[in-house]
Amino acid sequence: MRVIGVLSWYSEKPSWLAACVSSMGRLCDHVVAFDGAYARFPTDQARSRPDEAETIARTADGLGMGWTIHSPREKWWGGEVEKRAAMLRAAANLAEPDDWILSLDADEVLADVWGGTRTVLSDATEDVGEVMITDENQGRAPIRRLFRALPELTVEQAHYVVTARKGSEKIVLVGDRKVHNEVPALPLHDVLIRHRQSERDPERKAQKQLYYTSAMPHEQEALAAV
Repeated sequence: MRVIGVLSWYSEKPSWLAACVSSMGRLCDHVVAFDGAYARFPTDQARSRPDEAETIARTADGLGMGWTIHSPREKWWGGEVEKRAAMLRAAANLAEPDDWILSLDADEVLADVWGGTRTVLSDATEDVGEVMITDENQGRAPIRRLFRALPELTVEQAHYVVTARKGSEKIVLVGDRKVHNEVPALPLHDVLIRHRQSERDPERKAQKQLYYTSAMPHEQEALAAV
């Protein structure tokens, strides 16, 4: 069994990217990193500076992790849903059926991992793992971020909705509980993700807010059509 980390990023500090990938080394064997701006993100640049991808590759090399990096030629015109779906598909294509996929963003680090986590994943019957994440006030909340490498693993409707196929059935690994029935999760509450959102500079926070003000209504329309 392997654990493949997936990292979605755009225009980040190399130090943040190094920290994120380094933290993945606590659990992951390979990292799949997808660069690129969402269509509605307030920028004219489709991809990040070359030194950012280089930082990811060098950090992974230093840890003995494999890496796959994708830098697009144009913006992700389908937005965050399209980018995250493509990233999960790329990771699943590298995986064997018993492998797992861990999803992190560039402003997150894997802060704590219980030593028996890989054994628990290997023995699990569930198809999604629930870890803990810190919020801006350093409180903790459960979040589903580990996914078995099932066929047709993808993101659809909204940027946080993850689905896959198991046998002849389409299952929801992470969903909007108002409209979806999520499959049961494996509790891995000794695994902690630290979210560094509160440490972002005001300009980047404003860009993110502007993006979601534009993008979220489209995601809500997609969810309403379910």
